[in-house]
Amino acid sequence: MFRRPSPSMIIACVALFFAMSGAGYAAQHYLVTSVHQIKPSVVKQLRHSSSASSTDLDLVLLKPVYSTATPVPAGQTVTVTAQCPTNVSATTTGGGFVNGQGLTVSVSAPTADNGFGYPTAWEVTVTNPTGSPITAQAVAMCAYQALT
Repeated sequence: MFRRPSPSMIIACVALFFAMSGAGYAAQHYLVTSVHQIKPSVVKQLRHSSSASSTDLDLVLLKPVYSTATPVPAGQTVTVTAQCPTNVSATTTGGGFVNGQGLTVSVSAPTADNGFGYPTAWEVTVTNPTGSPITAQAVAMCAYQALT
């Protein structure tokens, strides 16, 4: 027998929906991916502020880099890595996976040190507990220095 949800459960679900969709909207529409998205007067003000000299300030742009889509066979564990281009580092706080609905994630972390203590890739280890193959794809947020 199916019970009707209580009014408080409906309100909680609606609140959860708006909270999650708002963060996704902001991440998709307000991520600076090009130096042309920054107002020139703001860049000038930052470069000439008293707290930082022009050599101390580096503008960094984050761009997602995706791995190849990798099939994860049923009941198997696979590691997928998204590698940033040469001389570009992955952020220690950005990365993850896409196209992995139904997979169990055991590792999602930056990896591959560039020799200076900065990661250059994002590694995701997933297990497929379902009875059919699922495709997984890792994503790394790679930090590029903006040319102004």
